[in-house]
Amino acid sequence: MEIKTNRIKLKPLNKNDIEYSLRNVGLFYEKNNLLSKEKKLSQLMEKVYNIKLINIKNNPEYYLFYTYWLIIDNNTNQIVGRIGFKDSPNQIGEIEVGYGTQREYRSKGYMTEALKTITKWGFNQTILPIEKILAKTKENNIPSQKVLKKAGYEYKNQTNDLYTYELTKNKY
Repeated sequence: MEIKTNRIKLKPLNKNDIEYSLRNVGLFYEKNNLLSKEKKLSQLMEKVYNIKLINIKNNPEYYLFYTYWLIIDNNTNQIVGRIGFKDSPNQIGEIEVGYGTQREYRSKGYMTEALKTITKWGFNQTILPIEKILAKTKENNIPSQKVLKKAGYEYKNQTNDLYTYELTKNKY
C-alpha cells in the first residue's frame, strides 16, 4: 500500500520492513530502490523503531497507526522524511501524528504535503474512527508550527515547552 500525490508517495513500513531496517537500514533502502544518506538508524530512531515493532506485533491489524510512513520523492526515489501516528485512536477518536524531514528537504513544502496527505487518509480510512488529530511541537520549532498551520491545524495550548495543535474531522 502507498498513497501518492504529485510530488511524493507515502509508503507505510510493515513488520518485516521495520525488522529489516533495524538490522541494516541502508540495505533496506537499497533493496527497495530508495535513496537516502541515512545508512544507519540513530540510537533514538532505533529505539522508536523497536517500540513501533512491539506495537505492530501486539496489534497487527492496526499496524498503519503504529508504523512510520516513508515520505519518498516521486521523481528521484529519495527519502524526504518520515511521518506517522504515535498510537491507535483513543476511545474518543483522538490520535497524535509526528514527523521529521531530512535536512536538505526542509522548507520546500514536502512535509506540509505529507501531513495533509496522512491527515486525509486518517479521516477517511475505515479501520478505526478518527475524530481529531493532534500534533505537538517544541515552542522554538517555528518551521514545524508553520507546517501545521499550512496543513490546517490550529494551535490549542502549551504545556511546558510544547505547543499542541489539532485538527478535528468536522473542520477538515
